[in-house]
Amino acid sequence: MVTTMKKLHLLPLVVAMISVIFFSIPSVTAANPLDLTGVNNFAILANTYTNTGEGTVLNGDLGYTVPPATPPTVSGATFNSTNPTYIAAEAIQANLIVSANNPTQTGDCTTTLTAATVLDSLTQPLLPGVYCITGAVSINEKITFSGDGVYIFRMSGALNSVANSIVTLDGNAKADNVFWVPVGATTLGANSVFAGNVLSDAAITVGTTVNMTGRIL
Repeated sequence: MVTTMKKLHLLPLVVAMISVIFFSIPSVTAANPLDLTGVNNFAILANTYTNTGEGTVLNGDLGYTVPPATPPTVSGATFNSTNPTYIAAEAIQANLIVSANNPTQTGDCTTTLTAATVLDSLTQPLLPGVYCITGAVSINEKITFSGDGVYIFRMSGALNSVANSIVTLDGNAKADNVFWVPVGATTLGANSVFAGNVLSDAAITVGTTVNMTGRIL
């Protein structure tokens, strides 16, 4: 619907030096989880929802203000803008974006990248943590998440998965614990496999025959 943790009687001077060394090592904190209660049943929560083709299947609820001309097949419920469930979910979505970008709530950056980044170029698999990226993020071929933890991607640009690209989950990694928080637009390319929760106020485009485990919020 994202983790690195941390004898003898010696002369007092040596003990003091060891203490200084131990306490000077910066600790790397894990990303803190985000509470999806109130939006966890949604496959898509949108303002304007446009569905341009036949055959779209959503395993979950759908919420929108402006409906699509061609409705998808929805396994759950559909909520419009006047429904209290939709109104509450929109408020929760806004709070989730704030929390995901707030280090005091979801953790400091464990990986910092100061330029647009192709995630495939990073050492694989990607481990739980907070990835802070200046610029756009793209997935060109394949990335793998490995580890039971929280993954948060704070990015100042767009998110783009290329057609036929793949996001895989390994080592007990869960889509519920992966959070993509782009400032710019999101595009999931045709025939791609994607996982996680996209939290964004910008446009989100899902291409033809995308297999996504997670949520568009």
